[in-house]
Amino acid sequence: MERLEGIGPSIKSLDQILHAEFAALKAARVAMDNRIVALVETLAPARLEEDLVYRTVAGEPMRTNVAQVLAHFFNHQTHHRGQAHAMLSSTTVAPPPLDLLYFLRDHPDIAALR
Repeated sequence: MERLEGIGPSIKSLDQILHAEFAALKAARVAMDNRIVALVETLAPARLEEDLVYRTVAGEPMRTNVAQVLAHFFNHQTHHRGQAHAMLSSTTVAPPPLDLLYFLRDHPDIAALR
């Protein structure tokens, strides 16, 4: 996200713990969701044709098309939600449904956006 915003990454390692307490994690997630919405709402269509030039956490230089970065960005979140869902499924905690259709039924305001 920070790379897309042009402010550089604050993440120093992939195993870095950003929030030790759930309340802080939840607040940070809400703030991040708001940042994501703001970024996408203000993204100029021409930006999708550009390349994002950055370095990986390991320091390797990269260049990737912004449209492809965004596709990865949204898809990768789904990947991690699936991992969390699988972990909860092996406990007594019932995970919430992840299917898009369930989400749309619970959020008719979003479903109406076509």
